[in-house]
Amino acid sequence: MTFIITSNTTENGAETTTGINNPVSYTNMLSSTFEIEPNSEIAVDSIKFTRNGNLSISSDNNKFAVFIGEDLNACGITLENSVGFPVMTEIVGGDITRSPQDLIQNIDCGLHRGLGQHPNFIDIDGIHPQRTELKNGSGEFTGFKYNFSSETASSTKLAHIPAVEGQGGYVATTLTDFNASIGASGSTGVVITKKESLFTHGDCSVIGQKYPISWANGSVVFTYDSGANGSAGNGWEVGLTRSTINRGQADGGAHGRPWWYERGGRAEGYDEGMGDDLDFFDYSIADIGGQLKVFNAGYHFTDEGFFKREVELQATFLSASYVSVKFICLGNEVSIKGIKADGTDDDIVDNSGTKAQNNKPANISWFHMFPKVNIFDKESSKRIMVIDDYSGLNVKTPKGEAGGIDPVDYQYGGRFDSGVPVNASNLILGNVLNGDLTYQDWWAWSFRTGNDGICRNTEGRPQYDMNSASDVPSIGLNASFGVDYTITIITSSDGLFNGRDTDFAGGYTRECGAQNILGFERTPTQSIKTQGASSNINSISSKTTPQMTSNKSLFVRLPEFPVESYNTGKGSISKIIHHIPRFDNTGNETGGLFFKSNEKLYVPLHNPQTLRLNTMKVEICYIDETTNNVELVGTTIVCFDIRKRRD
Repeated sequence: MTFIITSNTTENGAETTTGINNPVSYTNMLSSTFEIEPNSEIAVDSIKFTRNGNLSISSDNNKFAVFIGEDLNACGITLENSVGFPVMTEIVGGDITRSPQDLIQNIDCGLHRGLGQHPNFIDIDGIHPQRTELKNGSGEFTGFKYNFSSETASSTKLAHIPAVEGQGGYVATTLTDFNASIGASGSTGVVITKKESLFTHGDCSVIGQKYPISWANGSVVFTYDSGANGSAGNGWEVGLTRSTINRGQADGGAHGRPWWYERGGRAEGYDEGMGDDLDFFDYSIADIGGQLKVFNAGYHFTDEGFFKREVELQATFLSASYVSVKFICLGNEVSIKGIKADGTDDDIVDNSGTKAQNNKPANISWFHMFPKVNIFDKESSKRIMVIDDYSGLNVKTPKGEAGGIDPVDYQYGGRFDSGVPVNASNLILGNVLNGDLTYQDWWAWSFRTGNDGICRNTEGRPQYDMNSASDVPSIGLNASFGVDYTITIITSSDGLFNGRDTDFAGGYTRECGAQNILGFERTPTQSIKTQGASSNINSISSKTTPQMTSNKSLFVRLPEFPVESYNTGKGSISKIIHHIPRFDNTGNETGGLFFKSNEKLYVPLHNPQTLRLNTMKVEICYIDETTNNVELVGTTIVCFDIRKRRD
């Protein structure tokens, strides 16, 4: 009897082995010729290896949430009074079983969706980075490592909406209010002209759909008095809106504005609007009787519902005193300036003192906003509004399950644009949006999936009540446009992030169940502090090893030995001599495993003469005899027993 020990490496606990040292297929070189006596047989005595196995994903364990805001576990602030909100995401839809390595892309996609609630954690003018990796490289799987990096939306990344109608430019707010033409003005300006003699086409109302202004950075100047070139007249309104689509672009003709926007009316002097698409702005300034008035689509806690309300200004600002107004976004603050003919400016709404109360703070429901222009005065070739110095961000939209495949320029309206115009003769109406869902804009995604009620909840918290005395937490950005906040990953239902013990309570994380898959079985809430302008913020690693299964049988094969077996699965002669059980001698199916059978199965070598060996090749394979993607790492040891064949 001869006992043969084979191993892919002599190093104990080797994490990475390749080539002839691969734990799945390796060759042992013998220092001298090894002789096997005639008419012998061989059996596997024992096997030792490390198997990573697979992770099984289903609707029970595929969801988690991402929260960006205060560290609620440390600061004592409740969800009701915080700026952030837990945004649900998922690893993958449906039921799948994949190896940890193959699952990285799915987890990455989920992280990108969750982090998309804040523009500093998504990708601007570039490809999405891979955030997820194996915790310890290619060694024995012990969990994942999640890396977080921050974009800094500097001025070098700001872009301008092109002066074109239709896709990639400006579209009509409604199907009837498109009485406008779009023209270029210099390299960064756009002239919007209210057409003459088109009374059947309603008012002039258009929205720029490309390169959003957001928390990260951005500004836009609206010039309503261009001197000799004309003006917007005595009736106009300009500002920023989250709603970028008209009914012709939406599936089923749905409105692009929030459904809760039920009461409106711009003010005395205009038609009494009832909260229609034409009327909706998140932030706006209108010329009312020669005075500039500021409006917000805000929430009044003492009234039922949401409505557009006039902000009480601390001073009277005459429209004749200025030629332009400028909206500036930075952090969650929106400020407005009046610009005079000589280029000097005054603060109409700023972010200090009493004027800070005149504008609602930005929220994840509307951190992507776009310029909107309404001209209500009579038609005239001189009725124009010029958008000067527009600065938005080309926030890339990822395509593909991996979250980083072939990104395209910003896709508005919550879907990838088909590029088919609503009306070929009037491209300004926009295009039909019927592509796959996008996840970079939480409001648009919620609107498209029928979940915009959750946006209403976030906007109805006390700190967003325009009449509330509550202090509004400020998300200021530093000089490098970096945000200093906390990212929290929530992998199971958590009372604190459900609004526990507040009037805002709800099951916002009730469906979270990914704690095992992501490696946080006993620590389902993980927070990490961001670091302002740093491009490499920090990392979170799995605290527990996700439970794996091994649902594929493995076999031992000796491809260069004179053995014969028959693989009915393939329908061919085989070199397989041993089937490895799913569970080892201690009942484990993944990790470090040891197998030893009480009774050995001997396979004849068919050697009538002495068999001389200089090498011995061993393979661990699947039933189809392939060795690709067999999840073994580290050291593999297979021991063989060779003896004289018995009758």
